[in-house]
Amino acid sequence: MVETVVAKMGIVVGVIAVCWYIGGGRHSWVRDTLVPIILGIAVGFLIKAPLYLKIWNGFMTCGGFQMIRLGYGNYSPEDDPEPSFLASITHDRGGWWIRAIYGVLVAVVGAIWLKVGGYVSLPKFLLFVAGNGLLGFLVSRLRLPRLAADLVVGAGIGSLVLFIGG
Repeated sequence: MVETVVAKMGIVVGVIAVCWYIGGGRHSWVRDTLVPIILGIAVGFLIKAPLYLKIWNGFMTCGGFQMIRLGYGNYSPEDDPEPSFLASITHDRGGWWIRAIYGVLVAVVGAIWLKVGGYVSLPKFLLFVAGNGLLGFLVSRLRLPRLAADLVVGAGIGSLVLFIGG
């Protein structure tokens, strides 16, 4: 039974990672819309709560992960007349800190309802947030190819399903 649940959660993480990669190209709607919806549905199925709370928390998780739309491009006014919001306030040309801040913000806003509702413990919540910040920093700092970077960051976001419960 437990192995089946873990396997299903692993599939969700993999699907989100692949969607993150697909959404990084021409199909941004996959990352911006489909990833939050998948996470919301997964949360609704995974938390142990009455149906109305499953729906509420799934909806709030989906809404929180709309933070994905914030954007994380590095600061380059020579090449981009309209930098991302984070680039315009950090002026980070390497993009490392922007990706770290982006990872933290998306993780906090996306998962805060689960923490408030008691479905994720504080240590797990902090690990999820710090892990996503670190992943964002490292994929940019190490200059990973787009495929690897998107799969790693997408799996980091999708790992939320592994932290639910306690």
